[in-house]
Amino acid sequence: MLIADRLSPTAPVLIHVGIFILCCLCLKFVVFLPLFCFYLSRRPVCFTAPIGVLSIILASAKLPMDTLLLIGVLCLCSILYGYLTTALTTLHQQMKHLTDTSKTNELLAKERIRMIRKEQNNMIYTATLKERNRIAREIHDNVGHMLTRSILQVGAIQTINKEPILTNPLSDLRATLDTAMNSIRSSVHDLHDESIDTKAAIQDMLNDITGFHTSFEYDMGNIVPKDIKYCLISIAKEAITNAVKHSNGDQLSILIREHPGFYQLTIRDNGTGIHLTTSPGIGLTNIQERVQSLSGTLQISTESGFRLFVSIPKYTQKGDRTA
Repeated sequence: MLIADRLSPTAPVLIHVGIFILCCLCLKFVVFLPLFCFYLSRRPVCFTAPIGVLSIILASAKLPMDTLLLIGVLCLCSILYGYLTTALTTLHQQMKHLTDTSKTNELLAKERIRMIRKEQNNMIYTATLKERNRIAREIHDNVGHMLTRSILQVGAIQTINKEPILTNPLSDLRATLDTAMNSIRSSVHDLHDESIDTKAAIQDMLNDITGFHTSFEYDMGNIVPKDIKYCLISIAKEAITNAVKHSNGDQLSILIREHPGFYQLTIRDNGTGIHLTTSPGIGLTNIQERVQSLSGTLQISTESGFRLFVSIPKYTQKGDRTA
């Protein structure tokens, strides 16, 4: 930035007056006029002032004509150069602004694409959970019932069987069916556990209550261990029930967030007059036991409303939790 760009609005006027006085008192200062013209031409209000000073000098000075012409040409060149410099600076600032705007738009576009992809991934994940739940239900209702009927039929045949030669084959068949039934039951339980949608489950709880302005923020990955899911849902259910029964507030917020090393659950309402006793109720006791079973920590505060904070580590002494 040039000095002329940092001058106050009244500074050019003072500079003009100073140049005029110096040129009138000592003609030797006329040689500095082109330099002042350049600085002054950087400010739009100063374009005519150097020309006026130059006209006075040309009319009254006793310098040779060729010297005056040279000074006049240099002044005009200085004014033109100052104008071009100003225009170039303005153009550079405009280009910088366009570049910044372009980068901003690019970042916004990338963020929009990221949000769209995240929403698509969530939709795919939700659809996957529903499909797993459907498969588990189909297996339980169809294959499970047929295996159960087959086991009962084999048991009935074993009861009425009087042929020793069929005793061992029937026992082997019964054992095979029992193994198949246990395998099917285990698979159904695994599919059901994986199909649990924590976000949807808690959102449904909040939709069912009345008298509260609710807010729910969920920031978790798609792969969450089943024991964490059950714990978060159970604690949220207990806390929502307590808020509906005991809180005199009208606002309820739930935050579930996954951090690099732990899972966080925060539940708060704006109820007043809540006091913790030395012997907590069954609900808080259950919450405490669930958190302790996962090596987590529980903090409860009643300042400015009721606040429940749960932190569950991702890693146990045995290593990572399994999903």
